[in-house]
Amino acid sequence: MIGEVYMKGSKYLVFALLLVLTGGSLIFADTAPQASVAFRSNDEIVTDFIRNFRAKVGANYIFNSVSVSCENGNLILSGQVRDAYVKDRATDAAEKVQGVQSITNQIEILPVSPFDDRLRVAIYRRLSRDGLLSRYFIGRYPGISIIVNNSRVTLIGEVSSQVEKAFAANRVRELFGVLSVNNQLVVTHG
Repeated sequence: MIGEVYMKGSKYLVFALLLVLTGGSLIFADTAPQASVAFRSNDEIVTDFIRNFRAKVGANYIFNSVSVSCENGNLILSGQVRDAYVKDRATDAAEKVQGVQSITNQIEILPVSPFDDRLRVAIYRRLSRDGLLSRYFIGRYPGISIIVNNSRVTLIGEVSSQVEKAFAANRVRELFGVLSVNNQLVVTHG
């Protein structure tokens, strides 16, 4: 009986010693708050959004423009879209990105206009068939987006030279019905 009491006491002593050595973490290991998502940089969040967004929208993007910025996990979507579903798909894509704390969708849906639609197609045909600019319309994701709002055209994207930037705007200005051209093309080389 004395040996039994001594053995029970030594078990408690060993347990108490382990408790002291581990700082009590054995008991409270399961109660510590767990981080649900590891910290992700703004660039990682934006990259994942772009990947998700492109998967949802596909190649049907030439008449839509969506921009994204991120600050401390807060995703801000902006731009102008002809197709209303693009706004919803942008929100869906943002919701699937890990590390996003909040989403602010400021994307503007352009008014329905048959005349604007005709202008979009005419601009696309003119630029995509031009020898200098046609390469920006080859492939799944065109290098130039064409935004038309009440006959006012905005060109968004990247070109390789200042000549191409100026040429694109001039080709669009020549079309009947274009009231103005806002050339937001960015020169990435030279």
